[in-house]
Amino acid sequence: MGNACVTDGCLNAVWELTSSIDLTVEPCKNFYGFACGLWGNESSSPIARHGKRHDSYMSIQRGAYVTAVNLSLLQPPRGPSVTWMTTASNMSVVYRSCLRFFGEEPVDFYETMRASGIDFNAWTSVSTFDDLFALAIGHALQYNMTSVLGVRWRDDRGGSEFLDIFTGMSIVQRMGSSSRRRFVIRGLMLIGQYNTLGQIAAVENLDNAITEKVTTPCSSSTPKTEISLTEMDTPRTNWSRAVAEYAELVGRQPPSEALVENISGVRAVLEQLAKAERLSVAVYLMLSPLAEFFLIEDEVQRQEPVNIDGGERPAMYEACVRTLELLFGEHYRRWVSMHIHKQGITSDVRRLWKVVLAALERFALDRPSTPLDWETVYAVSELETALPDTERRTPHDQIEGTALPSEYSRDFISNIIRFSQKTGAKRRCEPFLTLYSIGMRWSDRETLLRLLVPDFYHPEVTEHVINYATLGYFLAELAIRSALPKNWSSKGYFLCMENYARFHLGLVSSKWHWRQLRERIWAAQVALRAAVMESADLSTRDDLLRLFFLRLARTSCSLAARRRDDAGHISEVATSCNMIAMTAPNFSRAFGCPNLPDVDC
Repeated sequence: MGNACVTDGCLNAVWELTSSIDLTVEPCKNFYGFACGLWGNESSSPIARHGKRHDSYMSIQRGAYVTAVNLSLLQPPRGPSVTWMTTASNMSVVYRSCLRFFGEEPVDFYETMRASGIDFNAWTSVSTFDDLFALAIGHALQYNMTSVLGVRWRDDRGGSEFLDIFTGMSIVQRMGSSSRRRFVIRGLMLIGQYNTLGQIAAVENLDNAITEKVTTPCSSSTPKTEISLTEMDTPRTNWSRAVAEYAELVGRQPPSEALVENISGVRAVLEQLAKAERLSVAVYLMLSPLAEFFLIEDEVQRQEPVNIDGGERPAMYEACVRTLELLFGEHYRRWVSMHIHKQGITSDVRRLWKVVLAALERFALDRPSTPLDWETVYAVSELETALPDTERRTPHDQIEGTALPSEYSRDFISNIIRFSQKTGAKRRCEPFLTLYSIGMRWSDRETLLRLLVPDFYHPEVTEHVINYATLGYFLAELAIRSALPKNWSSKGYFLCMENYARFHLGLVSSKWHWRQLRERIWAAQVALRAAVMESADLSTRDDLLRLFFLRLARTSCSLAARRRDDAGHISEVATSCNMIAMTAPNFSRAFGCPNLPDVDC
């Protein structure tokens, strides 16, 4: 591998890739032969010999390279920045949890709680509800994680500091009753209460009571109350004390006022918690911030397909509408336009964003700037009507800052956590996909991980470009797959796409046009990532670029092999070859090839 990697870290990362790569072929002369020459042979990798081998690069995640990267990310950074500590903590949680369940291992409950800043000994040893309440508020402020209550620091009031307070989600609202029971049992086992059926029932009963208090409409229509923290204080919930203790701990000026969303709901939740038995409350407050992660893990372990009611045709049209809204919808173009006009980015990054916007404009089939007409393509979604008008029709030149609600940051990893903690109406209020929309087959999880792998994530340099420039396309692809039933008809799906293009846009399309469109968008995103990484000042930049294209090669080989026995095998081979061909210039620069010959597909 001397012609591809120069450090031990890169060599460790491509162990599994050697099952496909033919080292006798010079990559600068025949990239496809180099990348796919040995596809199908048994891997000599020790990783593959000691575990189930998948036709994806998932096994790379178990290699020494990514292990070392994750260990460094999981070490809390030292320094005065509390904001960076919060972001790092959130990243730690999602890396540890995602890598475990993607790796077909149950999430280690203790490690995940520790990474989330939850010390169960500290929580269960608290003797009074007031102290338990203060512990929960401090944890929410430090780790930015929402449980049955959300608490956020608000810094946009002309220099004065406010607190945002709002109702969160109950466990059963996130998980359903069966997953909740398994989740509660695992939590009780951790604290030595696994043999107490009464304790399980107590936690579930508390959650049921909370559920009645936290169901709220969309945040845009929920009343908000500006109130002093002392007015929020009660004998058992001393807000001003809890916030002041945390502020002193981190060296900030404590806010004196709060903006409370659904103040009656917040007070009702606190009243319900205050009158419950202390151990049940402690367990409940420990578990609720982590509920969504364990639901996802539970679903992955059981490998249940996404539940689509109403048979194949409604599911088909829902997939069509969701795909169109994501690939050509206004909100994705708003993201790109927002970053073009963002202050403080380099000219190179701005130029890359403009390239992406130009590609979107070109690939959007001259789509009108109006929102999708849901009724035209069958009324299968309430998302568009749930979004406020300002979210649907904000002109590009009027965009200032981010369109996200106030509790979100500009960090995609952290936002995954926050958005995944919402269901029902709250999710429909925001232009984000939930992880439920992602089919958990291996090919889909492989694609999702492409957004999360640490060596693609460098917040100091490329945070927005890498995350948001790929978000729309990749999640759109996953949304198609997850919404379609097992016996879905590709003919029906593409007919839906054609009907929309013909009747709503006045255009004629075809199955092959959509396939080419997919290839070109993917290639554009790959080129964008490569260009960003190429300009990044990183000590491992060369190795990362090479590793990136080796992964791309393996994915392309795998794509061709997945349809080996299907009639569509030839078209899939052509797709993978086209993807490689369109990224050849970036590959050439990554490997230092003077001139890479055109790939003949």
